[in-house]
Amino acid sequence: MKRIVYFITATFLSVILGCGPSAAEKRVALVIGNGAYRAPLDLANPPEDGRAVADALGRVGFEVIQGYDLKNAEMTAKLKEFSRALQGADVGLFFYAGHGMQVAGENYLVPVDAVLKDERDLEFDAVKLDSVMRQLQRDAKVKIVILDACRDNPLAAQLSRSMGATRSRSLNPMAGMAPVDTQSASGTMIAFATAPGTIASDGEGKHSPFTTALLTHLETPNLDIDLMMKRVRGDVSKTTGDHQQPWTNSSLISEFYMKSGPAVPGASASGPAPAPQGQPVQTTASIEPPQANAASRTLSTAGSVTNELRAQRADKASEKDLAFSGEQMRDINVRLILLGHNAGSSGASLTSGTRKALSAFQSSAGLVPTGYLNRGQYELLKTRSEPQFAAWVQQGRPPLAAAEAEAATPAADTPRRPSKPVREHAPSSSRSSGPSSRETGEFLGGVARGLSRGRIGF
Repeated sequence: MKRIVYFITATFLSVILGCGPSAAEKRVALVIGNGAYRAPLDLANPPEDGRAVADALGRVGFEVIQGYDLKNAEMTAKLKEFSRALQGADVGLFFYAGHGMQVAGENYLVPVDAVLKDERDLEFDAVKLDSVMRQLQRDAKVKIVILDACRDNPLAAQLSRSMGATRSRSLNPMAGMAPVDTQSASGTMIAFATAPGTIASDGEGKHSPFTTALLTHLETPNLDIDLMMKRVRGDVSKTTGDHQQPWTNSSLISEFYMKSGPAVPGASASGPAPAPQGQPVQTTASIEPPQANAASRTLSTAGSVTNELRAQRADKASEKDLAFSGEQMRDINVRLILLGHNAGSSGASLTSGTRKALSAFQSSAGLVPTGYLNRGQYELLKTRSEPQFAAWVQQGRPPLAAAEAEAATPAADTPRRPSKPVREHAPSSSRSSGPSSRETGEFLGGVARGLSRGRIGF
């Protein structure tokens, strides 16, 4: 019982203080933007792209190492600094904007002083992407690489001519980037501005189309990175008339949010107005985003239910399409329990208890209680349970067995009565009203007394 009280107290305080699961994470990023190449290689946007991304990453909790218009020696120095900073990191991220190329399936990032007269120069004048990947894989648990590096690159044609017809066919110098396999490196996502072997636009505005889209979605609260990149892909495709299609490859084994925490007032899922970091955020009524696909249009960041979500039936087929991993199934059970819907188990499978709990959750949200999920309802479950889930993660994911047993089993010598769900005590954005000011004052007073007397520890 003490553990449950401790958890509820932590949940309440985390919402008041605007805490999220990223608060205890060590996040390190390296951002490089190279544009000052010799004509005609020079690019206008990469330094501006890099600075804007670095600022955004800083706002979502990254320690950012950055450099612009770097020569080869300077890029190497930044990579060394990044490698040292990654020691003990939970999340490592590398963002590069500038020229890149592939030769024989190997990706290279091009410093501003590169000449590349023949293939021998590649080993000395360019930086292998594989070198960056090795630094990330050495320490970081979550590894993210984002490359806006597929601009039109005359160096590829120049290198091809210098190598001769036979050699160039075998080594295949190309301006675009080669695909990268992430399956051998668990916990990795790599994102390219366009599909492998194709060219990305540098853009005519302040930022490239890819970076513009990335900045639009990077600070959206509680947005899983896989869904974030789908939205980036949609924006870029629309902006470029379907000529440019960003590409990602991922071996992430759990959800990852660039920004965690309560939703931002009045923000749509396609682009929030971010609040200052560390400040509590109040939820408000949803505004349906004007530009999104059917799956992402169904929910607001506040977790309210739209008519479109109500009309989308959830069944075995819709849930099968989501292809939940074991970790995601465990996540569903935990979130249901934290909302007061007893799933019977917090294990990595969806049991009959899960189905009953899902039906109860759907009924509470005004949805048809089928006991199965579709994409929109899965996002609804995550959004509504995020404050409780964030506090649970922050407390080291304490066992939920006591809460499960309390919800499932009445005392043998007492009359059976409705159990009190956890959500009666934990704040939820889906409720229209909260406790009275007197009740809130008494609760906070009790917490303060407990802290001062050493009865509640953190």
